[in-house]
Amino acid sequence: MKPKLIFICALILLVFSCSSAPTVKEGAKLFNEQKYTEAIAVFEKVLEKNPKNANALYNIAISYIQL
Repeated sequence: MKPKLIFICALILLVFSCSSAPTVKEGAKLFNEQKYTEAIAVFEKVLEKNPKNANALYNIAISYIQL
């Protein structure tokens, strides 16, 4: 019973760790591809999760400058 429970817990953790939440890295990739509008959208989604993310705020500003 105990190994089964450990396996289920590990599986749940794996699923949640592989969530498709956007990251600053994904936004930076779009920025580097000169897809500024799409990058801004990704950075804004990052800010929904963490409104004080300085990297996302900075990159939004730089993206708007590029536009």
